[in-house]
Amino acid sequence: MKKLLPFFILSVPVIILYMTNVGYGFIAIDDGNQVLDNVIIHELTGENLKSIFTTDTIKMYQPLTSLCFAFIIALFGFKTATAFHFFSISVHIINTFLVYVLGKRLFSNRINPYLIPLLFALHPLAVEAVSWVSATSTVLFTCFFLMATIQYDRYLEHTKRKYYVYSILLFLLGCFSKVQIIPFVGILFLLDYLRSEKLIDAKRILSKIPFLTIALIFLFIGLGFRQDQSGFSGDYNPIYLVPSQIAWYIYKSFVPIKLGIVYDWPEQIKSLWFFVSIGIVIAIGYLSFAKRKNKLFVFGILFFLSNIILHTTFFTKFLSPFADRYGYLSTLGIWIAVFSLVGQKQKRTVSIIGVLVLGLFFGMAKVQTTYWKDTITLWSNNLKHQKSTFSNGMRGNLYYEKKMYAEAKRDFEKVDQKPDYRFEPEKYGYLYGSLGMMTTESDPEKSAEYFSKAASLYPTLPNLENAGKAYQKIKSYDTAEAYYLHCLKTNKNQRLYMNLSSLYYEMKRFDKGVYILTQAIDSGFEEAIFYKMRCVFRIEERQFELAADDFKKAKKLLQQSNHTDPDPILATLEGVLRSYL
Repeated sequence: MKKLLPFFILSVPVIILYMTNVGYGFIAIDDGNQVLDNVIIHELTGENLKSIFTTDTIKMYQPLTSLCFAFIIALFGFKTATAFHFFSISVHIINTFLVYVLGKRLFSNRINPYLIPLLFALHPLAVEAVSWVSATSTVLFTCFFLMATIQYDRYLEHTKRKYYVYSILLFLLGCFSKVQIIPFVGILFLLDYLRSEKLIDAKRILSKIPFLTIALIFLFIGLGFRQDQSGFSGDYNPIYLVPSQIAWYIYKSFVPIKLGIVYDWPEQIKSLWFFVSIGIVIAIGYLSFAKRKNKLFVFGILFFLSNIILHTTFFTKFLSPFADRYGYLSTLGIWIAVFSLVGQKQKRTVSIIGVLVLGLFFGMAKVQTTYWKDTITLWSNNLKHQKSTFSNGMRGNLYYEKKMYAEAKRDFEKVDQKPDYRFEPEKYGYLYGSLGMMTTESDPEKSAEYFSKAASLYPTLPNLENAGKAYQKIKSYDTAEAYYLHCLKTNKNQRLYMNLSSLYYEMKRFDKGVYILTQAIDSGFEEAIFYKMRCVFRIEERQFELAADDFKKAKKLLQQSNHTDPDPILATLEGVLRSYL
């Protein structure tokens, strides 16, 4: 029972911090693709299990994470996200205890053993990884990362082969959780450096071959699924951002303010922060050299760098230059480095300061968890400190789905005024299409302009057709005709022919009406409505005999369809034709 006491001491503040999370729902950012719409995890069948291990999830290979989701759904369903949040929090508690175990091994009694695990557990940067169902892979691979690290360290201490095998197996499970565990291979060398006087040892280098083999296999698998999805479009080399990215995580470790879900890419590289970040990186390099005899300090710095480097523009230029969840494991290295500088005489002072800092971080993290109660709140918080309109576009979409049109229109118009390059053409098509719908009655000319933008950016049939209708409404007939004809090039359907015939009637271009209706009938649309409409056009063109033939065919088709009610249009046409024939 005494051995479990630290576990309970560490669990209580984590439970208090995240207890409200279990009542939160899914987030409309990836949770749909990972859970709600991911049919292969909705039922545990042999075919689904095969798919879980052979397919990607939103361009990522994380089968063990998906399998965990599948078990949760099998036991609890997915009408609510409660079970998913409970699982994530539980893994986070386990991770906290593992950090405690690792800290005890690294520091012995030099510091208060609860400081590092509680800094890890209660830090605001960790909130995203724990609160977001789609980030479960981060807490899960971290769990295997920490367990594998502890087992390998035991192997170095006791030279028992079982610990070595355990470390390999745990690393393998971590790779199946998320390939971002790959930097663990570098941690093995750091542990060798920490525990040995020899920097190069042939036996230990050979012992890394299984780890390197596994890492390379999963690296190729991960690259095979991960497509080049860059969110960067600056006019400078993105590699120049690496110092800023490294320094950002260091800064946020100590000053975790203005955190969000998606951060802006810098519009220009040479800012004050750019030069400050270079200074921070140089200072870290200098300290590592100056404190090189303090192996634990060097270990902590390299632990941080090896885990964060994958998330810099050296390797990826995805949606955002930073992400809170990437600091979940990486910043543990920062705390290891910081506490390696604490001497035995400073232990009491550091403990007091540490408790105060923990209290501050706990309060900040508690506020951060409230932003995850729903997706609109999450994007609204992002807008407090991010200048781009990406959050407006994402929030506007949610407002639109909730039929909160005034709010949606306001957000979408901000994107229109200041477009964000991270939106794909599909999202812009949806955005401008929605704006077109919302302004159809209030501002028809603006509506046509929005539909035109939607059709230009994402030329799908609905966007092109809506643009045609909008321009027809404002009597810009030539433009409307161009959109309708563009639709007909690839989509010959009844509705499009009807749209064009309606347009030509409104334009009083009866010759074109006859032509397009003939084309519709020749394309296989042998329906009474087309003959009736062509009859109307031919009457206007004074082609009465041909109009009479259309009348007869329409009447015959209606009789064949057992249409018994009198057709008022046919009755009118019959009267008109009698007066001319």
